[in-house]
Amino acid sequence: EMERDLEEKRGERDEQERQLEVVENQKSDTIATLTSVLQTAQNELDYTVNRLGTAESERLDGIAQLEASKQRVEELKSSIGNDRKKAEEEIANRIASFQKLEKMYWAKEEPLNSQLGHLG
Repeated sequence: EMERDLEEKRGERDEQERQLEVVENQKSDTIATLTSVLQTAQNELDYTVNRLGTAESERLDGIAQLEASKQRVEELKSSIGNDRKKAEEEIANRIASFQKLEKMYWAKEEPLNSQLGHLG
């Protein structure tokens, strides 16, 4: 009976570790996606700057596009910063609750282990 409880607790702990790994992978994916979005915006900005230099006749139009692109890059940077912060807070919260569960798990398992030690 105790052996089965022990196995069950270990299974729960393994499952929690798997869930934590999934969350960490999601965080990495999110940051990779956000970085890619920022890079795209930066490329658009570079393109606009280059295009601005090619024809003086497009100068005013180019400046308007450049300003719009700069603004878009700044908005994206700010948005990415917020999303990254949210993702990191979410991870920190999950890790904290995982650690709390782990402490509870070990607190429960300790008396079992010492009992099993006396039996063996």
